[in-house]
Amino acid sequence: MKKTKLPKEQTLPGEGIVAKKKKKLLSQTKAQVGLPGPPRSVMPKLPLDTQVQFVLLSFQWGQAPLPPDTYEVACETLCREPHEHRILLHPGESWGDNWVWPTGTDVVTEQARKHGFSVLFEAPSPEGSFYFAYDKEKGLLQERCRQTFASSGEAEDAKNRELIQDFFNACQKDGSRTLTVGGVDLGLLICGENNILYNKQSDGNRVSVRHHSGEDIFDDVRVVLNGAHSVMGNWGKLERRFEYLSRDKRFMFYTTNNTKSWWTTSLRVYYDGQRLADGKGIWKDDLFPIKMVKDPQDRFRALVVDVPYRDLCSE
Repeated sequence: MKKTKLPKEQTLPGEGIVAKKKKKLLSQTKAQVGLPGPPRSVMPKLPLDTQVQFVLLSFQWGQAPLPPDTYEVACETLCREPHEHRILLHPGESWGDNWVWPTGTDVVTEQARKHGFSVLFEAPSPEGSFYFAYDKEKGLLQERCRQTFASSGEAEDAKNRELIQDFFNACQKDGSRTLTVGGVDLGLLICGENNILYNKQSDGNRVSVRHHSGEDIFDDVRVVLNGAHSVMGNWGKLERRFEYLSRDKRFMFYTTNNTKSWWTTSLRVYYDGQRLADGKGIWKDDLFPIKMVKDPQDRFRALVVDVPYRDLCSE
């Protein structure tokens, strides 16, 4: 069998092989930053004592190709114990030599219906690749988000200033980058879009919003997901960015497809400015129950976090 080639690790946040293939990202119109659905105020909310379970899922790159039954096994494993309010959070869709995942929305939504979970995932469509939201009560929602830019260079380029401003606006209150999934409002960054943030290296990599010093993003949500395509590098900067996104008792979740022989940088959970867990192990579980689920064949790995709904409500 031909050995599958793994991509080189990204040297800057978001600048991986998938991002490089998406050459037309910056030609997208303002409407494609995110396609909004109905106002979130009309979406159903949950009782405050409801327990919500987040499942961050990462796949091992190099399965040739990743077959639907691998996803079925992952869902069977993760949903072995019933849970009324389970939300799966996927990495971005990716491709490599003999490796494509996912092949469309049907594979994911079939398992979501079977096991009764909600899910946020990226998949290709005739208009391009989008992050889709499937709600177990409402089905596949009309809201969807497409990656807008991939690197700090693109975010800094003066010719992209209007596009970056549109993206900043989408990350504000009631913006299109907040999706309601399973009754929970989540802010979404796709791969290198975390470069909307800027690190000042001379000040301990202190984080601010690029072009908007003194302002913030996702102030109105308690959960943010950065779903990436392949393993990122430059974790000195990324760690500070994810700590910032988890500020003021927020949850910051990061997941990507694993391109390494280890899982440390494939999954991350942050809360209130500190890392609680990564793909290697759990650092702190005295605030919220966290467990790691490993596939015996090392095809996937997951972090499972249980959170009371009252801690997910914006003040």
